[in-house]
Amino acid sequence: MGEVGHGAEASTVGVPHQQEATFEEAMQLDPNTLERINALKKAKNQAVQSDDYDEAQRLKEAIERLRSIGTHLA
Repeated sequence: MGEVGHGAEASTVGVPHQQEATFEEAMQLDPNTLERINALKKAKNQAVQSDDYDEAQRLKEAIERLRSIGTHLA
């Protein structure tokens, strides 16, 4: 119980780390691409929670392709 000072850290336990766009993504990609990446991340996290790892892998690859294309377009 000596971890009272770590409230902010404790609140993120169990929360997927990549649901929202990272700062780097926000700086490199347009808002529409960021919105689509966030939607794909959410779907990927739901697939993982449902133990649908094939779908999660497919979504991960889609996110990577979209990042790559979005960066080149920007």
